[in-house]
Amino acid sequence: MQNGRPLRKPLALPPQESMAMIYDLILTGGTVVNHDGEGARDIGVKGGRIAAIGDLRQASAGETID
Repeated sequence: MQNGRPLRKPLALPPQESMAMIYDLILTGGTVVNHDGEGARDIGVKGGRIAAIGDLRQASAGETID
């Protein structure tokens, strides 16, 4: 908690939720740079927002861009 308010939820979903979700768009094989460093990751987008970052090879999407 910060200032009596809960902190934001983490950006990445747990693996079981990430794979079960159907995304609007998955971007695969990109390089993501964030507070954890730099690495190859997939990005799942749903409703115009980033819904997951990680290994989404088993996930489904309306469109996939490699």
